[in-house]
Amino acid sequence: MKKLLLPIAILGLAGSAFAQTAFTGTYTFTGTTGNTNSFAYNGSGIANLTIGNLVMGSGIGPSSSTGNMRATNWTTAASPALVIWDESVNGALSSSGNTPTALGLSLGSNTLISSIGGSAQIEYFSFTLAAGQSLTSFKLDGYVSTDAVAWLGIKSGSDWTIGYDTGQMIAQQHFGTANLGNSLLGISVANPLGAGTYTVRSQQLGANANYQLDLNVIPEPSTYALLLMTGAGALWWARRRRG
Repeated sequence: MKKLLLPIAILGLAGSAFAQTAFTGTYTFTGTTGNTNSFAYNGSGIANLTIGNLVMGSGIGPSSSTGNMRATNWTTAASPALVIWDESVNGALSSSGNTPTALGLSLGSNTLISSIGGSAQIEYFSFTLAAGQSLTSFKLDGYVSTDAVAWLGIKSGSDWTIGYDTGQMIAQQHFGTANLGNSLLGISVANPLGAGTYTVRSQQLGANANYQLDLNVIPEPSTYALLLMTGAGALWWARRRRG
């Protein structure tokens, strides 16, 4: 029996590595909420930490007299967002539907930072979800423009040769400042995209718009189910051999 418990204990430890950690800390802001000059984690100072590294929980209480913000029940993010494309670093996304920019997604949060409008009104990118993966969020994290509305659509396949034929799209919608913090294109935990290759077209025919997307990839539930079934099968076989 001890031999069987060891792998299960190891699996439990592996799972706990992704668990969020609760702690109490103090932020000292310097000008904006994105910059700090100090942060204390359970009494220990941490340097060079920005608010983007943390997910704010409950128990927030500002202290105007000290310029600090104290909070309880903050949690560390399970994994930092991976920047898969930043126009300021990687250049503009493809303007050709025949050859979209192919982006590589990893499990967890994947950030895309780009701009459309002005002289570059349309851009295309594609991505592939491997077998056992699903996309549960296509969140708009940033949108800055004097034109509050842009447009995007998504379809299956590695190119975009359908023009504006909405009948061949999986989904399409206008997006902008009103959608900040929300998932786009109807993608959600309850309605994820499964394994396959997809192409996205984004469009802004007015003023230039800077935008940021967060694509969240997780293992499909069937993958977890397979692991559980495999573990249960191994346990049954071991018991049978002992019997």
